[in-house]
Amino acid sequence: MRAKKLYATIVCAFTLVALLVCGGCSGTEEVRDEGSEYEESCVLIYGRHANSQADPTLLGSAIEDVVSSQGTLSLILLDGSPQLVGKQKYAIESRNRTRVESEIAGKVEEAQGVISSDALVAQVPEVDVLGALELAGRELSTASADKVSSGRNIVVISDPGFSTAGSLNFLEIGLTADADEFLAWAEEEGRLPDLSSIDEIRWYCFGDVAAPQDKPSPGMIRSMKNLYESVLRASGFAGDLIWEEAVPGPALPADGLPEVSVVEMPEPSTFVGAKIELRDDSGIYFLPDEADFVDLDVASRALAQYAAELADHPDLTVHVTGFTAHAGGNTRHGDGELELLRAEAVKSVLVDGGARDYQVVVEEGGEGPYEYEEGASDEERAETDRKNRFVELRFAEE
Repeated sequence: MRAKKLYATIVCAFTLVALLVCGGCSGTEEVRDEGSEYEESCVLIYGRHANSQADPTLLGSAIEDVVSSQGTLSLILLDGSPQLVGKQKYAIESRNRTRVESEIAGKVEEAQGVISSDALVAQVPEVDVLGALELAGRELSTASADKVSSGRNIVVISDPGFSTAGSLNFLEIGLTADADEFLAWAEEEGRLPDLSSIDEIRWYCFGDVAAPQDKPSPGMIRSMKNLYESVLRASGFAGDLIWEEAVPGPALPADGLPEVSVVEMPEPSTFVGAKIELRDDSGIYFLPDEADFVDLDVASRALAQYAAELADHPDLTVHVTGFTAHAGGNTRHGDGELELLRAEAVKSVLVDGGARDYQVVVEEGGEGPYEYEEGASDEERAETDRKNRFVELRFAEE
């Protein structure tokens, strides 16, 4: 069975190379378009596998950039064992502008035809996204040394990002994995790739999965993007990371494709829809006219359960709104400033406790809603002030 799969992979690779060569080689001395000032090297990462509906036609603009610059295009098949299956250095023969445009369009169409064909159908089970990126980094490092002129090294990937093999394996670490913890493990084990040769990464169809994989929520997608970006930066990538908007493509048949294991989604948080008011009797007690807690340790313990819930549910968001007692014109903070500063103080404790920065949205709520009763005593006014000094937490799934 493995021999048959290996044979199919080799046939796929040779077919792909042949098609690309037909689209790019002139057989004569290369003549550069006078408008070309640099040559781009681009690696396209794509593989049609069981949990992906990624549309390969979205890659057309990247191919056109490479052909126009007379650069090098490499193709990496993305599955459980990524491999380079095609590489072509393009040359533009035509000098007339109209013919140049026609020649470029023809080469782009031929390359897209290869990408859309069975040549880039997964050959082995699972998906190793980080392994594919590592291979792309090595390929672009080699390409840089072979360039005639300067130009960018670009990686274009079309995949939902649900990696189930290699160093970044969501079956093992889960979708709620903490980025810092994963990076600490990967660095200690020497599992981070060298991506320093890449100038730009364009990622299409992130989160756009196919059945039986459950579709992630926007918050989960945001969390996964955060993890990937942390890994890319720690691996030496210092360029632009562009998350291209997913455009639904045609339904692609999944029959006969190697299996990709389903990554379990975390259970939804029971905090969704909750609104909680925290006052001094719950440990959220600020100094008068200040944004400092009377006791930071007590405040941290009071907020620990909410920080833990946010840490366990990347798609959970909390809106933190600060309210104050009636100032009566006797405060050194401007309108809304104290409320916002106190909300920021709560956010800082939540993030220190494990919440992600993007999960906590701070807002100023103004003076609290309770009014002094006519003829109220000093004690009653003090109690009204106490009730107006609070922080509201509103949880939502976003």
